[in-house]
Amino acid sequence: MTLSSGLRALSLLAETAPVLLADFAGAAGLTRRQAQRLIDLYIADGCAVRIAHSDYVMLTPAGMALMPATNPVGAILSLSMPVVAELGRLFGTMVSLSMATDAGMTIWLTSADPGNFAAADLRPGRLHALFDSVSGLIHLAHCPPAWRLALALRQRAGANIEMTRLDDFADSIRETGHGLAVLGRNAGALAVPVMIDARCVAVLAVHFAGHVMASDPVALFRPGLDAAADRIAADVQQHYPPHILPGLLGLPPMPAPADLAAH
Repeated sequence: MTLSSGLRALSLLAETAPVLLADFAGAAGLTRRQAQRLIDLYIADGCAVRIAHSDYVMLTPAGMALMPATNPVGAILSLSMPVVAELGRLFGTMVSLSMATDAGMTIWLTSADPGNFAAADLRPGRLHALFDSVSGLIHLAHCPPAWRLALALRQRAGANIEMTRLDDFADSIRETGHGLAVLGRNAGALAVPVMIDARCVAVLAVHFAGHVMASDPVALFRPGLDAAADRIAADVQQHYPPHILPGLLGLPPMPAPADLAAH
């Protein structure tokens, strides 16, 4: 492999990460074995990392520094990974970080094996409807009302959505700064937004056993979640100058008017 082809592959990783190894190999025109060797080289040089508990790879901040910051997901995740791992160790339970698009909400980072939380599918890279989890509702609470309405109309076939109730829930989330969900008697989740320039760019959540509900999970976890969310926001702002941030933090595209008319 030539130096130029290696740089093209690094640029591709910067634009598409997180990406599955097989997809990266296909897009780069490499065999799976060649792609694996290249990724191993990037990892050894500190330019890339594997997302824990998954087959996804992405660039580290060092790798991002070599390429234009064109991918907001990879840019934010690369800076969030150590924070999520540290918070998971502090809490002694699983912490996740998710990001949203107009297609739904994706959990990208988990501090522990998501298989330990059978009540919800928390595998990295798994796409969820925004209305199916407290993390998704945090995302919705901080997006413009017109965008929230458009998503509700688009996804209502897969969810029973009452807009008045959703707006009330969004108001409550913005007022309290968090969302709390009880998943039966066996599990719960507390989530807070990662805010930059009044935009929710990601959501941090802690997932815990149901018995923790009796111990006031907000008092137990909220201070640590807030500190971690602030740290992620500060790290992103430190690594990316103001003229780049608007491109990184753009909201997911609004559904076209034709999509709304169809409903």
